[in-house]
Amino acid sequence: MPRIFSPKSLIVAVLFLTLAAGTGHAALTQWQAQVASQLNAMSTALAAYGFVLSDADCVQLRRKSGFERQVTLAAGVDYAFAIACDHDCSRATLNVYDENGHAVGESFGNSPIVVVTPRWTGPFRLTANLAGCWEVTCEVGVALFRR
Repeated sequence: MPRIFSPKSLIVAVLFLTLAAGTGHAALTQWQAQVASQLNAMSTALAAYGFVLSDADCVQLRRKSGFERQVTLAAGVDYAFAIACDHDCSRATLNVYDENGHAVGESFGNSPIVVVTPRWTGPFRLTANLAGCWEVTCEVGVALFRR
């Protein structure tokens, strides 16, 4: 699955354009553009609170499936994880677990953003689940911000 590491100054749309170019596509698909638009809105909202984009993933998931990523988080740093899915998706959830499998953050209802401040530096597991997708697959984007 594609993974992008970007300078903090890049916006989500640029990340997704880079993703599309890196995979041999000339432009974003309409579904990737929908996800990028939602993540851009969240990026703007989070920037008002001092959060800066650090990383983003875009994956295509099958209905009722999910994916997970390992991330190393630093103690005392505020992190925000944001999730978005295309218009064929009604709901995607996001959870963050510590190295012992304890939930340290989770999305509730329609809230697509999870904020965590780890008390220690170490590996954390991020899980994203596609709860509602009306098509065989849906495009899902997850972005990591820090302040």
